[in-house]
Amino acid sequence: MTKTISFNDLRRIKDSLPDGAVTQIADRLNVTPQTVRNYFGGSS
Repeated sequence: MTKTISFNDLRRIKDSLPDGAVTQIADRLNVTPQTVRNYFGGSS
C-alpha cells in the first residue's frame, strides 16, 4: 500500500526529529547528511 504525504508533512517530520537523527539516517542509507536534508526540503 502506498501513502502519499505532502511537503509540509515531511517538514513537520524533519522538525520533530531529535538532534543527530539526520546524521543517523544518512549513515544507515550510506548518503551524506546534506542529501537527507535536501530530501526533507530543509537546510538544518
